[in-house]
Amino acid sequence: MSLTILLPVLFYSGCLPVTTKKVNTEVHYREPQVDLDLTFAVQSRGGQPGAIRVAGVVVKDSTLDSRIKIEQEGGVGFSGGRATVNKEYLPKLKEHVEDADAVRNFINENTLVAIGCDAKRVANLALRNSSRVIATPTANANGVLEIEANMIVLCNELKLEHAHILILNSDKLMLMNASYTKIGLIGFIVIKTNKLGLFGKNMIYTTAPTASSSFFSAESIQLDVIQDLAGDGTLLLKSSGPDYKEDKFSTPK
Repeated sequence: MSLTILLPVLFYSGCLPVTTKKVNTEVHYREPQVDLDLTFAVQSRGGQPGAIRVAGVVVKDSTLDSRIKIEQEGGVGFSGGRATVNKEYLPKLKEHVEDADAVRNFINENTLVAIGCDAKRVANLALRNSSRVIATPTANANGVLEIEANMIVLCNELKLEHAHILILNSDKLMLMNASYTKIGLIGFIVIKTNKLGLFGKNMIYTTAPTASSSFFSAESIQLDVIQDLAGDGTLLLKSSGPDYKEDKFSTPK
């Protein structure tokens, strides 16, 4: 008799584990969904700009010469806002130039490479500096473009095709209203010179194609000026992270 009474009491008092199983099922269902939402939120941010490093006489007491400016911005994300630039991508300024001997071999050369400049200006520069004008090299099969000369002169809007990696080594580098935009994800720009001359407004800019993930960044820029900065022009070093672009597999279901 007591057994017959006990079973209904257990059932109606909620002591059977039916409700407990239901709660556990809901918890195990929600956790992966939350993780998926968080993952999408992170991946759908804009990407990072390229790191910018400047060293040499253009840096004094951790301050950049007023003729040179740095601008960085994160890419635009899924929500429409720009990504915050992470600490590791922020500009790095140093007074000491590492591997300064890399340009020593070009001090006594009489070679001149001019890109984007009109013929008359190149001829005048060559005559004034007793320089021999040499042809601009092209990028190798791996996409590396290395330009080395006593004097390198860059003018106007530059078109350097197939150059994933750009390296400039010179005793003297002159920028004359030069503008260079590099779009990519896998390369970098390294400029090392003893003497930098700035004339007019100059800009070196890296950015990247739109991407369906925030884990991509634009390409880095490194500028080393070992001995002297001359001229009354300016130089802007700028980098923008890639914007987020949704594809059909991006959003969680």
